[in-house]
Amino acid sequence: MKLTKHGQWTLNEAPKTSLESFAKSYLDKYAPLEKSAEVSLFKRFEDKYIIPKTLRDALEKTLSKHLRPDYPDAKTRYNLMKSTYFDSSDLAMVKHHVSKAASRFKLRTRDYAPNGKLHKSDFTYLEVKAKHGEVCDKFRIKVPKASMVAFEKGLPIVPDLQLIKANPHIGVTDLVKRVGDINSAMKTFGLKPSCEVSYTRKAYSDDRADDGLRVTFDEGVSHKVLDVVSSAAGESLNKQDDDSLIKMLNGYSPDDHIILEVKHHGHTPDWLNQFLNDHKIVKTQFSKYCYSMAKHASKK
Repeated sequence: MKLTKHGQWTLNEAPKTSLESFAKSYLDKYAPLEKSAEVSLFKRFEDKYIIPKTLRDALEKTLSKHLRPDYPDAKTRYNLMKSTYFDSSDLAMVKHHVSKAASRFKLRTRDYAPNGKLHKSDFTYLEVKAKHGEVCDKFRIKVPKASMVAFEKGLPIVPDLQLIKANPHIGVTDLVKRVGDINSAMKTFGLKPSCEVSYTRKAYSDDRADDGLRVTFDEGVSHKVLDVVSSAAGESLNKQDDDSLIKMLNGYSPDDHIILEVKHHGHTPDWLNQFLNDHKIVKTQFSKYCYSMAKHASKK
């Protein structure tokens, strides 16, 4: 890789592996670990719905009737979420997401602000979210702030004692392998912080049942582009053969819609299906990051 005068990372030559093959290799490597005692990978289905804000009260009433708030602190009413997504200077991750490839992945950081107040922390969550078909796998680690600052500048994460102590739920061997794959992805595809996406989230789950159901709804998506997006990269998004980005832009407005996400292990409850059917709400493909970058490109 080399750094351009505009501060963008570019590859000296084309990657020897594709994003899809990298994602498939990643999933094939770690899927068997789900059966182990090292709980660091969460496998689930993830359905998304765009719902008019006019149904917000009805939705919240329905969720509160059947589920319970899902936050570490009982005083939390909602979370302000801040996610920073990594991408290449030609927005390969956006294009990969809308390509309908069987295997996909994304890399992002995430910070939580309970009730809108961001607490000081010595760590940042770093997530690899991989998907094959309809099944999502998410791996998350806590990275010391200093290590994250260096990582965002292109330096690899070092699986040192501080990182190991911050993630006691993850086996050391597993942690070292995964950090190696994250570093490899950053170097291979020239990834760097691309866009910060913020929104508010309410979360619900059913701790009375062991069905893996978790329901969230997000409002007020906003974004801040962190990297210089070239005119060519922006134009290439507008010229995508697939119309997924256009559907995202036309089908969602932060002022008019909320984003409902249903995470489950293959089955959704009848009461939720009834709510969706009654209001003629259908599952859709939506990515807050892709939407944000498409919005940015459309303004260009």
